[in-house]
Amino acid sequence: MKNKALITLLLFVLLGANPLFAQGEISKECISNSSISHEAVKSENYKDAYNPWKVVIRDCPLLRFYTFTDGYKILKGLMDANGDKNSPEYKKYFEELMETHDLRIKLT
Repeated sequence: MKNKALITLLLFVLLGANPLFAQGEISKECISNSSISHEAVKSENYKDAYNPWKVVIRDCPLLRFYTFTDGYKILKGLMDANGDKNSPEYKKYFEELMETHDLRIKLT
């Protein structure tokens, strides 16, 4: 009986850790870029947050719980700063925002 409980507990632990294993080893670059982009988002400096966030969303999207919300804030902030909905830059950020939503649905 104790073995069944232990095996069940072990399975739950392993299945719960699966998203981290699926990403492979978390690199120092991911952790660093995540921190840099998150701090820039907190200060509403979306231009400086964009490039580090792109590395995180590409290489380790499940690293932090706020990766996707930061992405929304960054892309929405850049779109709002642009203002012209017909400009190529605005459309680029809009497409990235939609791709980010799709990725979040796929991974979570």
